[in-house]
Amino acid sequence: MSRDRSDTVQITLIGALASMIAVGLATAGIWPQMQAGYPQDSYWTLGWSGRAGVAAISACGIAGFFLVMARKTRIILNWKRQATSTAWALIDVAVGLLMFAVLYSTSPQVFYSFYRLIFPDLPQQWVIDGLLDTARLKMIAEMNPAGSLSDHLAGITLWAILPFTAWLHLRFWWRGGSERGQITER
Repeated sequence: MSRDRSDTVQITLIGALASMIAVGLATAGIWPQMQAGYPQDSYWTLGWSGRAGVAAISACGIAGFFLVMARKTRIILNWKRQATSTAWALIDVAVGLLMFAVLYSTSPQVFYSFYRLIFPDLPQQWVIDGLLDTARLKMIAEMNPAGSLSDHLAGITLWAILPFTAWLHLRFWWRGGSERGQITER
């Protein structure tokens, strides 16, 4: 559907959303929690403004992440030389997974800063343990059916890197191996 469309921010975000929906549909183990609306999740202990803020931070963070992913893929596709296209796609996925790992491991500080606005009694502190939280990354990658809304959203975003990157490489291939324009604001 997107083969003949120009690379716009909207097309890129639709591709990211489609990738996330595909991963969500493929992960049947989380469907019961999704259908129930995560009733025991701590998200529901926040007021409406707190929930709106957390949702906005998450949505903007995910959208920004996928836009940076698309930019990274364009750079890789314009830079690639002798290795096969499959090798470059695998390199692209690996770089995307590393980018996600760093972003996910450092994102608790962003949410904690927001919580300090909601709960003024929280102390100012650094809540990140390290650059890569491999235990948490492994946990979200497993998509545990008993996981929280945050865990499932992070897991879906993590796994959506694969179809999203494949889609970007396919668009490049469908266009004859050249980028006809960059992402434009429309």
